[in-house]
Amino acid sequence: MVQTRRQSGKLSIPQYNEDDLSDEERVGGTNAHKRRRISEFGKRRKIRRPNPKDGKLSILPSMPLDILFEIFTHLSPKDLLTLSRTSHILRSTLLSKNATTVWKRSLANMPGSPPACPKDISEARWAELLYGATNCHICGAVNIFNIDFGLRHRLCLSCKKTNLVYSARFSKKFPEFDTTILDLIPYATISGWRTFQRSYPPNHKLHNKPPSKYFLESDIYSMAQTFGLLTKNIHMRKPGAKAKLEEFKKERAEFVKDVVEYARVCEGWAVGEYKRLSGLKDEVVTNRRNEIMSRLRSLGYDQIDLNAISCSRFVDQYKDLTERSWNIMLPKLESEIQARRGARARAERNQLIYNRKRLATSTYENWKMKNFSPRDWPLLPRDFQVVSWERLASVIEADSDVVVGQESFEGILGELEEVIEKWKVDKKRRLVSLVPVGTPSSSSISESHSEVQDGDANPLDLATSIFICTRPRCSSFRSRAPQPVVGTSQLLSHPCPCFIFPISDSNSTPQVAPFELRFSEDLSKVVKSLVECVGGDVEKMTMKEMDKRDARFFCVCCAKVERSGLGDEEKEVKVDALSWRACMTHLMTIHRSQEDHEHLSDFRLLSPALEEQAKAQERREPDPALGQIAWLCARCDRYVHRAATGHDAIGHVILGHNIANPLEDEHIVFDYRISRHLRRPQVVHLDEEALLGI
Repeated sequence: MVQTRRQSGKLSIPQYNEDDLSDEERVGGTNAHKRRRISEFGKRRKIRRPNPKDGKLSILPSMPLDILFEIFTHLSPKDLLTLSRTSHILRSTLLSKNATTVWKRSLANMPGSPPACPKDISEARWAELLYGATNCHICGAVNIFNIDFGLRHRLCLSCKKTNLVYSARFSKKFPEFDTTILDLIPYATISGWRTFQRSYPPNHKLHNKPPSKYFLESDIYSMAQTFGLLTKNIHMRKPGAKAKLEEFKKERAEFVKDVVEYARVCEGWAVGEYKRLSGLKDEVVTNRRNEIMSRLRSLGYDQIDLNAISCSRFVDQYKDLTERSWNIMLPKLESEIQARRGARARAERNQLIYNRKRLATSTYENWKMKNFSPRDWPLLPRDFQVVSWERLASVIEADSDVVVGQESFEGILGELEEVIEKWKVDKKRRLVSLVPVGTPSSSSISESHSEVQDGDANPLDLATSIFICTRPRCSSFRSRAPQPVVGTSQLLSHPCPCFIFPISDSNSTPQVAPFELRFSEDLSKVVKSLVECVGGDVEKMTMKEMDKRDARFFCVCCAKVERSGLGDEEKEVKVDALSWRACMTHLMTIHRSQEDHEHLSDFRLLSPALEEQAKAQERREPDPALGQIAWLCARCDRYVHRAATGHDAIGHVILGHNIANPLEDEHIVFDYRISRHLRRPQVVHLDEEALLGI
């Protein structure tokens, strides 16, 4: 083996024998042998040492072309494009005409059978369009995957909106250009403002409409310059100029036709290629997921845990699974599995609690039907209040492994009747404490603050004890305005969460609600004036007595407004006949925009004739808007069929149970969960004598 100086690590000096030297070399001295070597081999050549900066491809330019091209045919078009950008020599070699077969064979070897290269562009340009970088050909924006084969460009939406010209606006944008050049330029059928080509069914009038044409602005300028030169030759009367122009038009028209037809073929290939690549990507993702699942299964994880992380960002990736990526991913997957386990346990616990609450509610409904009549149901606590009771809550919140059935609640509900009675008393006491001192009924209410008992002496049943539900769109009323709530029964059965009083064995306080059930001093003053109109005692007149009196009133303010629009000859005023409950509703709805209610709370009592006329009209013309069943029969313990008014309920009791004079709360019971302010006021006419009293 020959050992060079670089391999030996030291420089070897050759030894010369003076007997072998000629006379000239002896005379020349010690350097004469160097001159002899130069004379024999010519000029001394520099030994080129390899440059460490040269890459592994530095030897390619020195290889024969036939061997080089044979190697290049096994590369993909993307690799050839990358290789052509490494050096000037490789670029000139790959972009030369001799390398055409290399590009053709490389394109033919690609999966998916890409379309053949058109005749008007080179194979390298076609390969760059199909498999090159996904950058916009104008602005360089990245990730532009859609190719416009009509224009043979990759264009982003911004460049399409800026550089594409609609054929209908060509004359306005380029008035100096001839519109004939549009037939000589390839075009696109999709603009930057729409990402799809609109299609119509066969029976539509626009089914055979030709697609819209969008031209690239640079192509327009280029064609305008070429067309202008040919037209200029005609104007200069050069021989054969007109024939050249016609031949150019014919060739370009055929070229545009071929480009448009071939663009459809290429677009079909692009759709198929997208589906193929999507399938390959899904296959890689599926293989990665299956491998991860198999590894986690071997570590002892259940299938439920694996299903929880099947769509995790660590699993659903378009990458091959390696040992390094698995070691990095495993701690993150385990922490995610633990988090999913905790979430699943909480969800199962919440579902178990929900099922137990439903079972407790069903048991309470059965207990309520067994121990109470339907007329007492509105006065009982609601389902969510009973479920929150400590005794039932302790059973509902028991451990998950404890079996809870209907019999678990039946024994506890036997103690609920005493708790409900205590709850009613506590709630009444709390409602009484809401009445401020100084109201018309404060003297009667203040005496009962310490102890509240059931019966007619309850201060909450006084006509002047008026509360307001401030919840918008209350479920028991039809109007959006704040509605009055009167009477103990309606207060206890009010369905809105404006006064949530929990059921508890110990002394409890009402919970904080988003809306408030408060005492209304203005309405209390209004009812005081109504009680005085019918001649009752303000401190003793109850709600039942006012309902039994069933008087009719009219609003003085509305009458004044009506009277102001009358002429000299007109002497009658049309006003509404209002019950005492309807007076409060009228004030809160019609005059609610007025800040001062004192000047608007003046109601007058109708004369007996007009009052009887209004009541008779109410019986003849029931309100068609009343669709709710509000009355119950105390004898048969069911809702009266279509008994939206008390008259229908009274007729049911008279005919069905042979009772001559049915009494409210004894024979018929009103469902206090529904407002009693449903009766539509009837219009009455006030004569001149009534007008003088205003």
